Amino acid sequence: MTNFKTLLIAVLILSTSGMYAQQIEMVKRPLDAPTFTYYGTKYKMKDMVTIMKPNIIASNHINQARTNNTFAQILNIPGGLLVGYPIGTAIAGGDANWTLAIVGGGLIALSVPFLTATNRHSKKAVEHYNAGQPYPENAIKGHTFTFGMTGNGLSLALQF
Repeated sequence: MTNFKTLLIAVLILSTSGMYAQQIEMVKRPLDAPTFTYYGTKYKMKDMVTIMKPNIIASNHINQARTNNTFAQILNIPGGLLVGYPIGTAIAGGDANWTLAIVGGGLIALSVPFLTATNRHSKKAVEHYNAGQPYPENAIKGHTFTFGMTGNGLSLALQF
């Protein structure tokens, strides 16, 4: 029984000694705001503002990214409506006003620099936030434990 307790304590100590901080991952989407993954959960930009608040530089970048995304959406939504209305009219057999579609396309084109800035600032925010973590994700290539079943019972493998 004493050996089992000693083994259990040693396994617990060794398994927690190689832990590191969770990193934020960003998935960049070409014509939309990026999505973020943190501790295995997907978050939107508004959630990242509160998560990154302790890191001032990352917080400034994510706030700027959110502002750029707002301006991009202000241009994208009416642009999409102005493009979609004449297309819908043409499909329904009516006389489409293609000038509206051209204006809508122009609004969508004006939003592209804002979306580019959104992705750029989001990437910088994630980089600064991850750099401020106590241990970068790839810095520790620690040991691994593998528990399993063998023909004779349980097995414990420790790899360095």
